[in-house]
Amino acid sequence: MISPKRYAQHVKDNMTASFSNEVADIVMARAAIEPDVFARIVGEIPRCIPAKYHKILSDILITACVGKLCKNATYSISLREKHKILQRTLLYTGNVRES
Repeated sequence: MISPKRYAQHVKDNMTASFSNEVADIVMARAAIEPDVFARIVGEIPRCIPAKYHKILSDILITACVGKLCKNATYSISLREKHKILQRTLLYTGNVRES
């Protein structure tokens, strides 16, 4: 079994390092239409991590993804818009997966 904290840190570092300005603009434009875009970027949490941590890790990774993409976007995104996008996305993530 892998530590959930170590997994989250590793994935967050690898995921956020690959975002460019063009990617950030495209993803943020899609996020206004489809709230599941960030869930698809984060992907599924592996089964080697206990199921009770899946929702928490998913929320942490999605929040990190939204934050990094907002920083890299070439246009200004207001705090209200960021909050609205994040709120819709976190509502989409669903419940804890049963193991």
